[in-house]
Amino acid sequence: MDPTMRPQAATSAPPAQAGRLSISPGSERWSWSDGLFTLHGMEPGDVVPTAEVFLRHVHPDDRSLVERVIDAGRFEPSGCEYRLVDLSGKSRTVTLAVDTLPDGTVTGLVVDVTTSRSRAVADGVNAQLALALESRSVIDQAKGVLMSCFGVDSDAAFACLSLMSQHRNIRLRVIAEEIRSAAASGDGLSGALLTQIDGTLALLAARVAAPPPSEARVEAPRRSA
Repeated sequence: MDPTMRPQAATSAPPAQAGRLSISPGSERWSWSDGLFTLHGMEPGDVVPTAEVFLRHVHPDDRSLVERVIDAGRFEPSGCEYRLVDLSGKSRTVTLAVDTLPDGTVTGLVVDVTTSRSRAVADGVNAQLALALESRSVIDQAKGVLMSCFGVDSDAAFACLSLMSQHRNIRLRVIAEEIRSAAASGDGLSGALLTQIDGTLALLAARVAAPPPSEARVEAPRRSA
């Protein structure tokens, strides 16, 4: 195999951008790798790296945190996540890991994790959306079971599910799943579940039949002869 040929990565995601910094002991002279210049939207050598330049490109709300991590890294490994603002004003999320070599040189590794963070957020949103759609489907199916088996309308079926959820202090989706699963089994609705549904529907019917307190009939006092 040609030694210059490298196997392609299994994923099409681009590699994370990263850069290194070092701070010489005593002189406090900063050095940046080419990758760190790139992360800051610069060409290598565009500026002379200093603590002031580095912190100028840290989001103001994260600046004190980054300062503490760099100071702590002089004594023990330390790290954090912060927002790096590049030369164009674009903000990206990066991680910073700081450590000190035996000769006293402070080293830092900055890795751009913006893409992975965005992907994680997107995956979380998609998962929540899928769960919401699934929950709605389960609830609609459970409503259909109640409407078919008990002859109630859609509103009454949903009210029954909601009241059962409140009484048992569990999510409405869990109640709906129980009813759907019971209806799909060979035994159908039976036992304690059937008793609870009957009782809940009876309670709702009684509420509908009872007049509101303001409309309750009040008998006028009788006059004495």
